[in-house]
Amino acid sequence: MTAMSVSTVIITYNHAAFIEQAIESALAQETACGHEILISEDCSTDGTREIVEDYAARHPDKIRLLL
Repeated sequence: MTAMSVSTVIITYNHAAFIEQAIESALAQETACGHEILISEDCSTDGTREIVEDYAARHPDKIRLLL
């Protein structure tokens, strides 16, 4: 039997004011199986991309970016 895993998907565009709270909430989730966070960022103009890139750099084992 294969191990289960959970994927949290965050889709964002120009959400600089809110994206950190969303990512922190996803990081705080506790699961009995693997957990990854996929963040889709669509060329924001308000600094959102820089925020998600910073989080991905700090949590490379959990966060994967879809730019």
